[in-house]
Amino acid sequence: MVPSLWQPASEQTLEGHDVVDAYSGSFSTKSVTSYDGSGSLHVVKLNNKSRYRMRLDLNGQREFCESLPVAIGKGDVLSVSG
Repeated sequence: MVPSLWQPASEQTLEGHDVVDAYSGSFSTKSVTSYDGSGSLHVVKLNNKSRYRMRLDLNGQREFCESLPVAIGKGDVLSVSG
């Protein structure tokens, strides 16, 4: 997956798309403040596009986002395409 930023998705589903196993799975977090979190991330590649959609489940909350591809240019300047 190319570098990307994520924005809220208009479609709240992953149906009809294959999960990209390399970017999906369960995880747990623990910060220096002892905050424990666990969840799962499911990423799919959208048909005929170089974009992705993800479903993030974290501590009982669910969010859907779509990728905005980012190009890293000269001088490490980022530009968002799309």
